[in-house]
Amino acid sequence: MFKKLKQKISEEQQQLQQALAPAQASSNSSTPTRMRSRTSSFTEQLDEGTPNRENASTHASKSPDSVNGSEPSIPQEKSQSEYLKISQEKEQQESLALEELELQKKAILTESENKLRDLQQEAETYRTRILELESSLEKSLQENKNQSKDLAVHLEAEKNKHNKEITVMVEKHKTELESLKHQQDALWTEKLQVLKQQYQTEMEKLREKCEQEKETLLKDKEIIFQAHIEEMNEKTLEKLDVKQTELESLSSELSEVLKARHKLEEELSVLKDQTDKMKQELEAKMDEQKNHHQQQVDSIIKEHEVSIQRTEKALKDQINQLELLLKERDKHLKEHQAHVENLEADIKRSEGELQQASAKLDVFQSYQSATHEQTKAYEEQLAQLQQKLLDLETERILLTKQVAEVEAQKKDVCTELDAHKIQVQDLMQQLEKQNSEMEQKVKSLTQVYESKLEDGNKEQEQTKQILVEKENMILQMREGQKKEIEILTQKLSAKEDSIHILNEEYETKFKNQEKKMEKVKQKAKEMQETLKKKLLDQEAKLKKELENTALELSQKEKQFNAKMLEMAQANSAGISDAVSRLETN
Repeated sequence: MFKKLKQKISEEQQQLQQALAPAQASSNSSTPTRMRSRTSSFTEQLDEGTPNRENASTHASKSPDSVNGSEPSIPQEKSQSEYLKISQEKEQQESLALEELELQKKAILTESENKLRDLQQEAETYRTRILELESSLEKSLQENKNQSKDLAVHLEAEKNKHNKEITVMVEKHKTELESLKHQQDALWTEKLQVLKQQYQTEMEKLREKCEQEKETLLKDKEIIFQAHIEEMNEKTLEKLDVKQTELESLSSELSEVLKARHKLEEELSVLKDQTDKMKQELEAKMDEQKNHHQQQVDSIIKEHEVSIQRTEKALKDQINQLELLLKERDKHLKEHQAHVENLEADIKRSEGELQQASAKLDVFQSYQSATHEQTKAYEEQLAQLQQKLLDLETERILLTKQVAEVEAQKKDVCTELDAHKIQVQDLMQQLEKQNSEMEQKVKSLTQVYESKLEDGNKEQEQTKQILVEKENMILQMREGQKKEIEILTQKLSAKEDSIHILNEEYETKFKNQEKKMEKVKQKAKEMQETLKKKLLDQEAKLKKELENTALELSQKEKQFNAKMLEMAQANSAGISDAVSRLETN
């Protein structure tokens, strides 16, 4: 940056020198032309006066001879008068030249004094400006340092707070998820166990009831059937023993059998009604269980959905809070960037002011160079004048008095010129010292400014690095939160899938239970049908047995009657034989 600034400053200095060169050339050309015109006029006058001097010298050389030889003539008087006129004119020209030189010296001195005053004022203004810039730079640097420190402290505090909040949120989220998982797992396991136990207990109760009812029915029917068989056997034995009494009792027994048949039919109808009632009760219980199970499943699903919505709301609130925090941090970063841009603008302004100061210094240096050139021109002119004066001194040997006066004046002028030269040299030395001091101050200020800029750039780079690291941390946190949200969504989807699978399993189990109940119903129906068939078969068998017994009894009665007839016939024959025997006897 500073190399580029130096290059720009040097380029601007060159441009200013190029722009000021024609003006300086015109001013320089104007001053020497004036001096040259004056010196040329003075030399022409001197040249014009030289032949007269030669003539005067010749006349003077001749005059003593003529004086020695004869009286003074008229041309000698004329030559003397001309010589006096020429000498007076030369003296007037020399006095005018000296007056012009003095006026030029006074003008140069006034101009140099004015320029020195202007330069001193400019130097004071530059000093005040430099002091103001130094104070402003120190203030800006202190403010930047304080702001950077405050920003660093604030950023560290916010970072710590953010990290603590994130850790707390993560821990809370983990604990809540774990608690929700445990609660849901415990609830699901408890509900499943309760439902399984209820289902098992109800199925066992139903099975036990069915088996007990079947056993009681079979036992009652077997007892009744055995008692009936025993009674029939006893009755048949009694009938066989009693014979006629049995025949009489058979009608009563048949009536009793018919009554028993009616009773059995009534019992069968009662059993049918009971089985129908049991079926209806079982179906109602199954419907109630289905409804209750569906209500429980719906309530569980609703509770799960409510918990999911709550977790989603909490996560959304957390995400919104994090987004607000990120927006606030972006605002802080933008404000910091705006402050940095303002500082850069101030730095650019100070650089422009430095460039202006350097341009003014360049102008001052160009002015110094112009003054150097003018002094050199004056010195050259003075050297030329000294040479001409020496020539005049050689020519003015005869005019010793006038030459002495002129030489005294020249000495005075030389002393004044030397004094002016010494003053100019002192002024040049002072200007050089001031320039050196200004250059040293500018160098020191540039060094301080460069060091401060380097420190500011370092601090800016550090702050940028810190901001980049924090942005990376925020991005990582966002990615982590996104990953956690994705993991949570995956877990929720997995839980929903597991719930769906459990619902399907419950539905399949319920369907299997329904199928089992239908099978049980079918088995009960089959058992009822088999019982009906068995009862019908038993009734048919009993009817057949009764018919067979009736046929046997009728056959036995017939045989008994035949035997009785045979016995009666035999008795009658025996009686008749006995009677005949008795009669014969």
